[in-house]
Amino acid sequence: MHATALSFQQILEKETGKLSGLIDKTDFFNRLLSGKLSKFDYLLFITNEYFIFHALEKCLKQNNADKSIGKVVVPGMYRASNIVADIVAISGIYPDEKLKVKTTEVIENRIEEIFNKNPVLLLAWSYRLYFNRLIKGDVISVILKTSYQFEDRFFSSFQFRNLSNPELSKKQFLHHLELAINNDKELLKQFLLEVNLSSILLTSLLIEMFSKKE
Repeated sequence: MHATALSFQQILEKETGKLSGLIDKTDFFNRLLSGKLSKFDYLLFITNEYFIFHALEKCLKQNNADKSIGKVVVPGMYRASNIVADIVAISGIYPDEKLKVKTTEVIENRIEEIFNKNPVLLLAWSYRLYFNRLIKGDVISVILKTSYQFEDRFFSSFQFRNLSNPELSKKQFLHHLELAINNDKELLKQFLLEVNLSSILLTSLLIEMFSKKE
């Protein structure tokens, strides 16, 4: 009997699921989900997110002529401007460089590095950041509204109002990602490694932010 070939989504889950799960196990994320973060904790979190999304979107926009990238990440997914709006709503000021932690700088440098060497690997960070937010955004929005009594304007970055059909966008994201990556075995290998690296660095970021706060 021949083994059934894994689908692209199954490959992603099998090869990257373990490390991506580390993010949800951090003290910072556990406190976020249990309603135990202060407003400053949340501000610190989204401020560092802003610098990461900004770095990624800057590179993605410079590659907008690359159809393999542009079909995966559509402009309605971009989050940097939404995060700025959230930060301004909470603090009254624009993202403060002083709140940036060292791991954020490492991530910015990594995004710039792969942009210069192999831009298609930006899709690994896009998968970890945009697809993850599409999956969890509604849940986190509910938590922020009910556990923290945050106003909607504090968490617009978790809501994809510029996407007419977020559920369809998830399917299209994976479909175009598969077309861009899965037909090249060496590229798929590099992509999976980069997704795992993104999970490690984002986990380190959450740990560093929380230890910084402590």
